[in-house]
Amino acid sequence: MTLFSSIQLSLRALLAQQLAIEVTNHNTANATTPGYSRQGAVLVPGEPWPPISMHPPGLRGQLGTGVLVQSVRRFTDAFLNSRLRAAQASLSQSTVTRDALREVQGILNEPGDNGIAAAMNDFWNAWQGLTTDPASLALRSTVREAGERLASLFNTRASALTEQRRGLDGQISTDVERLNNLASQVADLNRQIVAQLGLGNQPNDLMDQRDVLIGQITALTGALVGEQSDGSVTLAIGGHTLVAGINSFTLQAQPDPANSNLVRITWTDNGAGATFGGGELRGLLESRDTTIPDKLADLDELAAALVDQVNARHRLGYGLNNATGLDFFSGNSAASMAVSGQMSDLNNLAAASAPDSPGDGANALALAQLSTAQVMDGGIATFGEFYGGFVATIGNDVDNADAQVNDAQLLTDYLTGQQQSVSGVSLDEEAANLVKYQRAYEAAARILTALDQMADTIINGMGVVGR
Repeated sequence: MTLFSSIQLSLRALLAQQLAIEVTNHNTANATTPGYSRQGAVLVPGEPWPPISMHPPGLRGQLGTGVLVQSVRRFTDAFLNSRLRAAQASLSQSTVTRDALREVQGILNEPGDNGIAAAMNDFWNAWQGLTTDPASLALRSTVREAGERLASLFNTRASALTEQRRGLDGQISTDVERLNNLASQVADLNRQIVAQLGLGNQPNDLMDQRDVLIGQITALTGALVGEQSDGSVTLAIGGHTLVAGINSFTLQAQPDPANSNLVRITWTDNGAGATFGGGELRGLLESRDTTIPDKLADLDELAAALVDQVNARHRLGYGLNNATGLDFFSGNSAASMAVSGQMSDLNNLAAASAPDSPGDGANALALAQLSTAQVMDGGIATFGEFYGGFVATIGNDVDNADAQVNDAQLLTDYLTGQQQSVSGVSLDEEAANLVKYQRAYEAAARILTALDQMADTIINGMGVVGR
């Protein structure tokens, strides 16, 4: 090994330590960047000299040729990343479900003075009050107003639940557009990463960007992720490919006449309906198509039963004008329930059980007693008990949803901590590395200075032969 080969060895050391310092600087700069994975310069000894051969130069042993940067390693754990994505998908789904149930609870506004339960009690009490003076137009007006308020509350609750479904529908359409955009970006990053790996480069930052996008996709859809030998990834949703190499497949959200013109998500390549194993979109679809319709159906059942029972009893009575066989309510659902237009004439309210009996309040009493009639749930519950159970069920659903969100959040936080212990940047560790690489750089520079002085001595300081 010559003097100049020693200079080359020192140069390699300088360059290697300089690159290690640059990697440390890059880590420090991105310590708070979301999705960034810590990097590290992998230093390896250079190939020793002389190489093994059949004709060695006679030098005993081998001499080292310095240090090389083999690669810039990206600290990540594929298994942890996979578990974290699954946890985030579960958290997104349970959060959407919890929020939808809380909104239903808020719409019903129970218990409270402005809820359906209070309005039902006022309605029955109004009929009870009419029994004290069946001919009183003021008391008759109170009955009609109580009925109008009760019907109005059913209407507004049903309308609010329907609007909630449409709000979720709009969010679904927005998420589909976002998903298509994310999938296109992943496909483009696949192209760049495969190209860089083919050139022998290590595209760590591009991989971080791709992992962030994949995390957003799995949180939306619960997509399955597969890594390929060429460095690309594949994504699949419900058995259908979303991203494969440089290609991405798109979804579309189109109105479905069979579902009140709410959107149906289908694949654009074959028109098949898309299914989601988890994530925000599954939570939105289940809330829109199952949770809220179920609650609306229960409300409709109560409203229809009220209309039927009140009308059946009212038709048996007589008004002050002897009108009989009239319905008090119209409609057959929470949305359509209303006080019949015939009740605009207060004389038509059938408080009496016989004609020409203005002081008879027997039918009004029978109507008031419907409050305790067991006509719901197959004849085992009153109107109030049915509605109370309905409200309690929603409360239990909210509590269960809260618990699921808390469990999913705890798991997500734990896995995030585990993932950060592998991929996160520790400023203390980077500071220690900086000192280590700086000292190594200074030592290499000092050796290079010594070698330079040696070369100067040989070139300029040695005498000429014969002088």
